[in-house]
Amino acid sequence: AHMHALKKLMSTNTDTFALSKYQWALDGLNASFNNIDETIAKKISGSYREIKIDYKGGILYYQFKKRPALKLIPITKYYFLVEGANYFRIKFMFSEDTIIMRQIFSYGSEREITKNK
Repeated sequence: AHMHALKKLMSTNTDTFALSKYQWALDGLNASFNNIDETIAKKISGSYREIKIDYKGGILYYQFKKRPALKLIPITKYYFLVEGANYFRIKFMFSEDTIIMRQIFSYGSEREITKNK
């Protein structure tokens, strides 16, 4: 019902700010551990400056410095909700032999970090 309501709001609204908020909420509803792609999860695992992405037991984890690791719940193969951190999401991009982690914040800001070699 919530998903249907969001889609209806999106179809009748032209305000780009409102549409981005509706899409953010809709993406969160689409997140599911069933969306995990094990090949991609293993490929994106590693260090991105002070952030560690780890794949254990079929689940990806995000850890900043020594803070507790947070589960990454797939929205798509490359786009993840960070459990317990509703203000940002993670998207991974591939460029030749480089993997880039994009942190997308709910307030509109983004930050890209390249995977350490």
